[in-house]
Amino acid sequence: MDNDLVQNIMIVDDHPENLLVLENILEAPGLNFIRAESGEETLRIMLKQRDVALILLDVQMPGMDGFETASILRSAPNTKHIPIIFVTAISKEDKNVFKGYESGAVDYMFKPVDPDILKSKVQVFLELDRRKRVLEDKNIELHEAKKNTDKILANVRNGLFLLDQKLDFKPQYSAALERILLTKNLANTNFIDFLNDKIPDKVKTSCNDYLELIFQDNMPESTLDKLNPLSEIEFSFTENGFESGIKKILNFSFKRIYNSDKKIDEVIATVADVTEKIYLAKKLKESEDQYKKQMEMAFNILHVEPALLNEFMEGLEAELSHIDNLLEYTKKSSEYAKSLEQIFRAMHLVKGNASLLDLKFFVNQAHEFEEKIIEVQNKKSLDGTDFLPLVMKLSELKKTGSEINSLIDRIKNIQSHFRPKRQYESELFIKSIQNLVNNTAEDLNKKITLNHKDFDFELIPYNHRLLVREILIQLIRNAISHGIETPDERKKLKKKETGTLTLSSYEQNGCYGFSLKDDGKGLQIEQLKQKAVKSGKFKKTEIDSWSNEQIMNLIFLQGISTAKYVDQISGRGVGMAVIKEKIDKHDGQIEVNSQAGKFCEFKITFKKTKE
Repeated sequence: MDNDLVQNIMIVDDHPENLLVLENILEAPGLNFIRAESGEETLRIMLKQRDVALILLDVQMPGMDGFETASILRSAPNTKHIPIIFVTAISKEDKNVFKGYESGAVDYMFKPVDPDILKSKVQVFLELDRRKRVLEDKNIELHEAKKNTDKILANVRNGLFLLDQKLDFKPQYSAALERILLTKNLANTNFIDFLNDKIPDKVKTSCNDYLELIFQDNMPESTLDKLNPLSEIEFSFTENGFESGIKKILNFSFKRIYNSDKKIDEVIATVADVTEKIYLAKKLKESEDQYKKQMEMAFNILHVEPALLNEFMEGLEAELSHIDNLLEYTKKSSEYAKSLEQIFRAMHLVKGNASLLDLKFFVNQAHEFEEKIIEVQNKKSLDGTDFLPLVMKLSELKKTGSEINSLIDRIKNIQSHFRPKRQYESELFIKSIQNLVNNTAEDLNKKITLNHKDFDFELIPYNHRLLVREILIQLIRNAISHGIETPDERKKLKKKETGTLTLSSYEQNGCYGFSLKDDGKGLQIEQLKQKAVKSGKFKKTEIDSWSNEQIMNLIFLQGISTAKYVDQISGRGVGMAVIKEKIDKHDGQIEVNSQAGKFCEFKITFKKTKE
């Protein structure tokens, strides 16, 4: 289909020269451009043109502007699913961008556009359109197969048999019955006995009660139809007393036969094998669900900067490989606890990195993996089979990672943007940190502002930038979750409703460093002491003799957390332990300073390294 496929792109701009520029940038075999120079002309064309893969829409046009045009297209049933990208020279202010997305746009690009980035983004939607068409063709085939199956089931000779009042098969039954029920010589066999071992005992009992009701004159036939327990029921067939592995979904129906005295004499029954029909319906549903999942994934990763996405995928591959090795080579029961701890740390890092990029589908999967690890850790004794659920979850994550890689591979030219210019990396870094702050604050119903005016990204050696990002992910999530209060709490404390995170950097004596400070409630010394005692690692008398500095350093021990609840953001008591481990591995230092009700600050220092 791809060789002959022609895809339409509508380009809308009130300046013909801009339309020509877009055509020149995007020109490629199999692409057809539909021009419009106003919002009104766009709507007139779209009344007749249905097969449009993408609309590139200008905002500032005389008469009907782009926002209004997009809103109307979004409200029309025939055009509401067509993706719209605004290509405009309008102000980059948040209110204008927000208005664009509110009007129904999936992306927003500013003039003058970068040709490679434009082509990369357009290629995403063209690929989604191609996949959609393949899926539609496949769905048509599935619908047609299901329709044909329904016709066959409606016209073929189904199993037909008679039951007497003792519920025995009468000698007269159709030849198709033996084929459907995989049983010969059914005459005079009791129907209820025939059901033994083929359906659950509870259903068999219901069937016996149902057939007894059929022979009662005072029970209306319409009521009986609703009570039928053998409507689309799964049968498991046996051979010589052993399960043969053959399963069928059979649909029985029963009707009364009256004698000349208008008494119920027999029951005529039909049975149809609807296995294929149910299977086709299930496959159709799975096909539709898979398409929805891929669409959600595509839109989710589309707004992630390519460089950050590539960095995430490289880190994901490394962590999943590490988990794979632990699951494969941990053989001794004495090593189980340590391996589970390492697996948890790796998965916690994956979840943090996914959260930084707002990849919610990955955050959810990683959180479910953590829950499975906790279940295994809580078992009193462990053996190799207890790790099977983790192997299954790891397989799911690998599959999701493979799907993302496959999607990325199909986006032409995007690889060239995976390594941006150095001067652009600072902007990407701050943008990703700001996204993390905004998303985490929103999830916890808090108001947070990020102050980064004293942070110089260029001070960080290139080979330490991933490390710094991973450390900041955990520190920011902890600060917002544990430190900064809710707006209501801050008002009671006579603080501003909006909390502040201050990110700064410094260099001294051949070292570079950075700090993160929040204006929240500070570390809870008493809670840390209680958690430490409860962990069983320390005695109360020992803790009571410690200085506040020693107690604050407890947060770097695994299992020590002041969070009240465990959720996707905090509460495991793992994150800070991972940070300390990574800092120690790179010969760095971390200091914590806190004042109750005022602030909490973390300072991390590393020796400068050659890039």
